[in-house]
Amino acid sequence: MNHPKISACIVVWNGEKQIRACLESIKKVVDEIIVVHDGPCSDKTLAICKEYTKNIFVLPYIGEAEPHRQFTFDTATSEWILWIDQDEQLSLELQKNIRALSANETVAGYTFRWQVKYGTQNLTHGFFSRVQKLVLFRKKSLSNFQGLPNEAVKVRGKIVDTPYVLLHDQNGERDTLRVFFTKTLRIVQIHAEQLVAKGLATKPAIFYLFKAPIWFVLYLGYYYVIKGAFRTKADVSISLQLALYNFYLYWYVFLRKIKQ
Repeated sequence: MNHPKISACIVVWNGEKQIRACLESIKKVVDEIIVVHDGPCSDKTLAICKEYTKNIFVLPYIGEAEPHRQFTFDTATSEWILWIDQDEQLSLELQKNIRALSANETVAGYTFRWQVKYGTQNLTHGFFSRVQKLVLFRKKSLSNFQGLPNEAVKVRGKIVDTPYVLLHDQNGERDTLRVFFTKTLRIVQIHAEQLVAKGLATKPAIFYLFKAPIWFVLYLGYYYVIKGAFRTKADVSISLQLALYNFYLYWYVFLRKIKQ
């Protein structure tokens, strides 16, 4: 049976410790691999990528992957796009079944269970062990992608949740508040700058000054009260980081707006 072709789209940045495992997990199940490096490469990432694909591009440094995503999507020549990060891998079951998924003509996109490694352990309990991530979708169905940091893909049409696992290993990073304040805040600042630069933060500066603490409280309430994300250490930590992300996002937007 002839299945529709799949293009894997990856944005990388000095990821020599993780990229080979990612590429090994996709090399036999996709027809095309497109790699964009965020700025100049200072390790062996691109050398490793050249073993798997010729479609390698180095774009100006931004410090975050999402602004480069649209370029990878536009460059893809296949009917289906597999959006995957350098620290992610397709599980063996997903590798075996991804071709069959793409053959369903009634579906526009599929979500996979995003199995996050928290510290040295894979999350198997709690709210964040059940997160589904939309990463396989028809190129023509992509809808209104802005290229903002941490932005999720939206597609027009039927989306199917699957039990197949997408492994996500950050080597324990970004799973502590220390790492949040030393690394993640840089991404938050880029996100705020993108919102202002793209004209997506149109309210007066004072609006974002009040929105920052309100969003912090709302996010904690959503995860802790509505979703019950307080029963495991990982849930508590991740929920707090998401709330802090939104607080600082609008705080930085406020700071940018008052300088205009």
